[in-house]
Amino acid sequence: MKRIVTALIGIPLFVALTWLGGWPFVGFIAVIALAGQKEAFALFSEEGSPPGNLPAYLAGLSMIFAPAWPPAIWLIPPLIILSLTWYLNRAQGPLWLSTLSGSLFGIIYPCAFLAALVVIRIPHSPVAWDPFPVTMGLVILMWVGDTAAYYAGRAFGKRALAPTLSPKKTWEGAIGGALGAFITAGVLSTVWSGGLAYPHWLALAAIVSVLGPAGDLFESGFKRASNRKDSASILPGHGGVLDRFDALMFVAPVAAAYLFTLAR
Repeated sequence: MKRIVTALIGIPLFVALTWLGGWPFVGFIAVIALAGQKEAFALFSEEGSPPGNLPAYLAGLSMIFAPAWPPAIWLIPPLIILSLTWYLNRAQGPLWLSTLSGSLFGIIYPCAFLAALVVIRIPHSPVAWDPFPVTMGLVILMWVGDTAAYYAGRAFGKRALAPTLSPKKTWEGAIGGALGAFITAGVLSTVWSGGLAYPHWLALAAIVSVLGPAGDLFESGFKRASNRKDSASILPGHGGVLDRFDALMFVAPVAAAYLFTLAR
């Protein structure tokens, strides 16, 4: 029940803010990214690394703001240097390398990856497609693919996709998710293309089908190393921000690169 209530609140909010675009959308993604940073730092702090610091969070915010306000990009290098200096001054003996990697991970993984979604929604140069339907379409491909993978896995799943990372995920589920994404791509290209041609929608479906599960397994590996079932409990019934947006963090940068090089 909690899962349904969270979805009933979160999905309309996401759609509305994506439709508004501009700073409301940037602010929404910034909140998601900051929550993701907090969770990422918590995962690494259990490995012996210190938790996040103010320069780290500000560097993450600058990454999210930069697509909408380009001068923010100049804040990123000094803030990262300040953050790493703070971490290294507190590193304990041989843990300095873990501290360094944990701090960089906590900055780049949620924020730089999610910034790609801002780039798609708020492009700074002319594009041949409409940013709102394409942004929403990308997320819809992921939602449908994830749901199809879940039910296909329950109905037909026999062979584990990555038994050491996520024993419940199966090859049959992954294939079902890919089929769901490709069928949805065909529907979107017909009824809500946003100016994006059918082959490009198929390309996005392929990106979602491969990188969505990869992003999920990537985050599962860190949770397993920290002996956690969920990255947090901020989203009732869904776990944490990283649990809900892990696939999107892998999909968005590659989708943005594709859209701005081969589909513009």
